Amino acid sequence: MSQLRHNLKHSAIDGTAYSVMVGLAENQFPAFVLAIGATQVTSGLVATVPICLCAILQLLTPWGVRKLGSYRLWTAGNAYLQAAALVPLIVCAWLGRVPTWLVFAAGTVYWFGSVSGGPAWTTWKCLIFPERLRARYFARRSRWCNAGVLLGLLLGGLFIERVQAASPDDSRAVLRAFAVVFTLACVARVVSGTEMLRISEPRPLDMNERDVSWREFGSKALHSFDGRFILFAGATAIAAQIAQPFFNPYVLKQVGLESARHLHAALLAAAFAGRMAVLPLAGRIAHRHGALRLAWMSAIALVPLAPLWTLSDHIGVLFAVQVLVGGMWGAFELASLLMFFDALHPRERTSILTKWNLVNYACMAGGSLIGGRLLAALGEDRRAYLIVFAASALARLLALALLMRARQPAGVVEEPTLTQPDAALPP
Repeated sequence: MSQLRHNLKHSAIDGTAYSVMVGLAENQFPAFVLAIGATQVTSGLVATVPICLCAILQLLTPWGVRKLGSYRLWTAGNAYLQAAALVPLIVCAWLGRVPTWLVFAAGTVYWFGSVSGGPAWTTWKCLIFPERLRARYFARRSRWCNAGVLLGLLLGGLFIERVQAASPDDSRAVLRAFAVVFTLACVARVVSGTEMLRISEPRPLDMNERDVSWREFGSKALHSFDGRFILFAGATAIAAQIAQPFFNPYVLKQVGLESARHLHAALLAAAFAGRMAVLPLAGRIAHRHGALRLAWMSAIALVPLAPLWTLSDHIGVLFAVQVLVGGMWGAFELASLLMFFDALHPRERTSILTKWNLVNYACMAGGSLIGGRLLAALGEDRRAYLIVFAASALARLLALALLMRARQPAGVVEEPTLTQPDAALPP
C-alpha cells in the first residue's frame, strides 16, 4: 500500500472513531444537563459557553506545535485530552451526583482538546493530501464521519431510553446509563488518537511558521477577497447559534420527547443522514465549480430552516426538516473547510486558524447567549422558541450580504507532500 493510501485510510478511521464519540457524548450533553436537573437555558449553553475559554487557550497551539516539533503529536495529544475530560463525568454520573459546574469544567477541557487540535490537524493534512484529491476525499471522509455520529447517536439514545423506561423513577439509573455511554465515547476517542499516530508526517518537518499578528489577521479579513469569507463565516456562526443550541431543549420539553429518547435520537440522527446524502453531490459541486459556489448555495438554503422546526410536532415533519438542516450544514461546512484549505498560505495556516477559532467560537458563544437571553426573557414557552428561531433566520439572511464581498481563492503553493502523482482515493 502506498504511503498516501495508508494515510487516507487511517485518517478515515480516525475521523469515524472521533465521530462515534461525538454521537455518544457531545450530542448527549444537553440531555445529560437536563437529567441532572438543570434548566433548559443551561442545557443550551453547556455546548457553547465553555468554548469561549477554550478559544482563548487554543492560541497556544502554534507554540505547542513548535515545542513538540510535530503537528501529529499535538493533534493526537489533544484527542487523548478529550477522552480524559470525559472521565470525571463518568465517575460522578455513576455515583449519582453531578454538579452543574463540573459539566461546564469538563466541557471546557473537552472542547479545548477539540478546538486546539483543529488548526494543527488542518495544516498537517494539507501537507500530506494533495489539493486535487481534497474535495472528493473530504466529502467521502465526511460521509464516514457522519455515519459514525449516526451510530453513536442511535446506540447512546436507545440505551439511555431503555434504562429510563425500565426505571422511570430512578434518576440514578439514568445517570449511570449516561456513564456507560460516556465510557464508550472515551474509548472511541482513544481509538481515534491512536489512529492519528499511524498517519505519516513529512520529515524533516519545516516548523518555520510565520506568526500572523491580530492586526494583519484583521486586515486580511477586511481587505482581501478570500479573507472576507472569514467575516461572513463569523456572522453566520452568530446567526446559527442564536437557535442551534436550543433545538434539543425545544424537542425534549416543548414537543415532549423527553420520555421518548429513541425519537429524539432519531431526530439528531436524521441531520447526519442528511449530511451523508448530500455530501457526494456537494463534493462534486466544489470540485467542478469551486468552494465559493457551494458556500452560496448552502448559505441561502440555511436561511429559513430554524423556524421550520416549529411547523409541526409530528415526528415525520420534524424528521424531514432535520434531514434538510443536516444536508445544508454538511454542504456549508465542506465549503468552509475547502475555502480555508485553498486560501491560506502553508506557513501562515496554523497561526491564522488559531485566531479564526477564537473569532468563530466567540461568535458562536455570543449567538448562544443572545438566544438564551431571548428565550429566558420570553418565558421558555413555545412562542419564545418561535421568536428565537425567527431571529436566527433573519440574522442568517443579513449575513449573506458579507458573502457578496468574498471571492473564490486562487489557491496557494503547498509544501512538498508525501504523495504520488498517480495515487488514487481508497474505496
